[in-house]
Amino acid sequence: MTMKHLIILVLASCSTALSSYPPAASTVPQCSAGTPDDGLDDTAAVQNAIAAQCCLGPGVYDIDMAPTPPTGRRAYNMLTIAAGQELCGSGQLATMLRFRGDATGQDWRGVEMVGGSVHDLVIDTSALTGTSEQTHAIHATGPARGIAIYDVTISHPIRGAWPGGDCIDLVGYAPSQLITGVVVRDSVLAHCDRGGVQAHSGVVGLTVERTVFADTGDLDINSEGSGANATWTIVNNTFAASLNNQGATAIALDLVDGATVTGNVLARGVYLYSCTHCSIVANTIEQRSGVSTAAVIEAIKGSNDLLIAENTVTRDAAQRAGPVIHVGPHGTAQSRDVRIVHNVLDQRTDADVVFVEGMYGLRLDDNDVRYTGSAPNVFGIRALGSGGASGTVVERIALTGNRFTGALTSAVLISGAANRRGVGAVHAAWNTSDAPGLRCGELSGITGPLTLVYNAWPIGSCGVPSLAVTLP
Repeated sequence: MTMKHLIILVLASCSTALSSYPPAASTVPQCSAGTPDDGLDDTAAVQNAIAAQCCLGPGVYDIDMAPTPPTGRRAYNMLTIAAGQELCGSGQLATMLRFRGDATGQDWRGVEMVGGSVHDLVIDTSALTGTSEQTHAIHATGPARGIAIYDVTISHPIRGAWPGGDCIDLVGYAPSQLITGVVVRDSVLAHCDRGGVQAHSGVVGLTVERTVFADTGDLDINSEGSGANATWTIVNNTFAASLNNQGATAIALDLVDGATVTGNVLARGVYLYSCTHCSIVANTIEQRSGVSTAAVIEAIKGSNDLLIAENTVTRDAAQRAGPVIHVGPHGTAQSRDVRIVHNVLDQRTDADVVFVEGMYGLRLDDNDVRYTGSAPNVFGIRALGSGGASGTVVERIALTGNRFTGALTSAVLISGAANRRGVGAVHAAWNTSDAPGLRCGELSGITGPLTLVYNAWPIGSCGVPSLAVTLP
């Protein structure tokens, strides 16, 4: 199968995106750069085309690895794009850059960007050998700004047990070396050796839109490092299941301030670590790949002001047992003010649907909480006492208008453990459940008022004094 046929197959099978309103067509003229399809090295000609600001015509352009000098060190960057420059072809199915050669175990970067754009072509690194961990198809190191990657197909395949590099790698450092204003749009990441879009730190204003993540060796979108990531938008993408996925997560938002994840279709979950002012809204998430016991949506360590709304989230029966949503502490850091609203939460493994611990301020409103397993001692919502800064599980929990279905032991469990309290104030109103409503487990303790208002569920067991209870 040729690369062209592979790309057509990926585009056809991942039909979400690549669609409605493409970026404005490039005004850069087409030029002659080397001789495509002749099997000879076109590196100089392609770099000259970038400098001359003209787009490559149809065909395959070969970019060969420079020989390793006697010192043993060579330039890592094969092609470079400065601010305002374009590396462009005649279309995703027309123009290909084919990178070839032996990297001799050193780092390697196909296209290095400090600005500018890459569009309307294929990047294929499958002919590379001797690659190292830091082998990236497209790379940017801060300071950089205004990077646009659109209508691009990248085939940067997995090369063995040792993890290689990413399709797109962004490395910024706060405060002086930020990467600002990055757009990845209308593209296909057909194969990625490790990650799809990797942001080490210091990436501000990242948009990933209408892009297909078809086959990654690790996370599809990932932030890590020292933080200083802010204002991310991840919208209308497809994150496919891959035989090569190494974990259960498609998106990991670590140390991000302000992220919106909306309109995506994911075959793996979302991981949030100190993700503040983050919104997971109107996505379809089905945990079908990976074998982790982590939640489909996992939020820990100070993921404050978190909104999870209007999603359909499913944990497939073929997965290992684990919650659909988990909110918890990490060390002494606890999350605050989490809203879980208007979701369909479908639990098909033998585990709780929602599991919360060590946090402050939880609202669950108008969710459809479904359990289709049959294990004993499984709950719609388990609120567990945890260590953390104060040793309290949830300081304020409000449940309104939720519908619990399936063979649950009870809709809600308040529980604790040695030297740990249960919860503070609990308010439950207008919830429905065939199973008992509220149950208190061992060492639980409800330190604030418990208010039950117009719930259509059997009375549970909470032997807690000083209750303020209103029943229908």
